[in-house]
Amino acid sequence: MNTVLLISSLLVFVWFLINQHIKQKRFKHLNNLSIIYDKMEIHFVRNEVTLSDRYIEFLKVFKNLVTNPGYLDIQVLISLKLISDQQVGLNNNTDWFDKTLGSLGDDFQELVVEFHHNAHEIITLSFFRPDFIVFALNGLIQYQLKMRANSFKKFWDDIKFVQKNNQVVSYSAIELSNSYLK
Repeated sequence: MNTVLLISSLLVFVWFLINQHIKQKRFKHLNNLSIIYDKMEIHFVRNEVTLSDRYIEFLKVFKNLVTNPGYLDIQVLISLKLISDQQVGLNNNTDWFDKTLGSLGDDFQELVVEFHHNAHEIITLSFFRPDFIVFALNGLIQYQLKMRANSFKKFWDDIKFVQKNNQVVSYSAIELSNSYLK
């Protein structure tokens, strides 16, 4: 009995340590996102960029991710991607995002790369949550029922797309919610 109690106590303690480590890394990356967003705003001021509607929408994407880090959870991103695929033109938003980013110069693109790196790290940390395992199994079963062949490949492709384009997916979610509010 003592052995079972010792082993279960050690497992709980190890689980606690792992969760604390994940929380600490997530906190660090969230702070980095906030710092990088501030640098993005400073870039607009220093370079005297006129804030057109396109640039304001562009900055809203990053501000939304900084103020709502829940959008950087892999479960939320996959769900938003699936909804956006059906409702909003995700490819149109990707083109708009890339075109707007290209118009801001190399200095700003370096900030976006740094922002994306930290966002990617936060998304990767969300893979280690126990509820993601249940979500992934549920998603695989749904994909299997809908698509039969290549369901795992399609699910994995969606995960990779979401990790690479988290800003675009969150912008599509904002656009989708705005269309429902009108």
